[in-house]
This record gives sequence, C-alpha cells and structure tokens, in this order.
Amino acid sequence: MVTGWRVSLEVDEPSTLVHRAAYAWLDAAARSDQGTCEQVMDTLVDAVHKVPVTSLRGQRHLSLFRLSEHWTIKGTALDETARRRLRTQLQARAQEADPHSPDFGRWEQEAEGA
Repeated sequence: MVTGWRVSLEVDEPSTLVHRAAYAWLDAAARSDQGTCEQVMDTLVDAVHKVPVTSLRGQRHLSLFRLSEHWTIKGTALDETARRRLRTQLQARAQEADPHSPDFGRWEQEAEGA
C-alpha cells in the first residue's frame, strides 16, 4: 500500500483516479474508529517519508497536502469542519515525520505520553 501511494504522490498532477482514491481513504478514516484512522494516516505519511532516499520527498509532501485540501472541500464524510480537523492532523503528522523538520518525532512523543 505504501509503495502505491508513494508512486501516486510523486507525480506533478495526480490523476482523477488518485484523487478518488485519496477521497475514499480519507472518508474512510473520518468515518472509522481511532485505530483505523491512525492506520490510514500512518500509511499516507509513510508514503511521503519512509524511503531510503530523500529525492521527491517534497513533491510527495506537496501532493498529499493538495489532495487533503481538495478532500476537505469535496469529501463526503462528516461535515467540513470535521474534515478540516482531520486534514490538519494529517498535515501536522506529515510535517512532524519529516526528518528535516524541527518538529521531527513530536507526534510519536505526544502519543506515547498520552
């Protein structure tokens, strides 16, 4: 799954199919229990950052950001406010998982402390 998302996020303009898949995954995350939602977000964040080389990491991050923004507007799960909240969580996790970010690892530390 991670590899498929990684490849999909590496293109300049994700296809309609990639948009539809992202909406379906994010809708499912929004409608599911916390554990499933965490798995979806982990998979998407891993697709951006868990790679042996850093080339295209910025492109993957940007694509994930754009797809989640579009989902906030066009998604069908919950209401727009709840979609914004989930999008913000996903984007924060992606930023915090970036080894070049000053927030690197913060999400895991907060989760362990909770």
